[in-house]
Amino acid sequence: MGEGMLEAFSGAIIPREVETNLRNNDKIQMDHVFLLSRILEKGVKIVAYSPNIPPKVIKEMMMTPVGSVQEGLDVALQLSTRRRPKVLIYPQAQRTLPILTNKDS
Repeated sequence: MGEGMLEAFSGAIIPREVETNLRNNDKIQMDHVFLLSRILEKGVKIVAYSPNIPPKVIKEMMMTPVGSVQEGLDVALQLSTRRRPKVLIYPQAQRTLPILTNKDS
């Protein structure tokens, strides 16, 4: 069991306190890595902008780093092979999970 999992139990006496610890100390855990790898495995290209993460780290995570939201949009449009490309701008991606379909609408 990883240290990250044990941190949530630190000082907790009842399960509700564990949940509170999790909410107050949210960290990206391995399940996020698993989900990201599954998305990348499907051939999805992810263009990422974050002023808090060095571009080298974004590249190591198999994503394309960019220097601004506008640059990200430009790169995403260039990467698309569709005649009418669709781009999802997804702020705070770690907090939600989109449902993507293949429907062209």
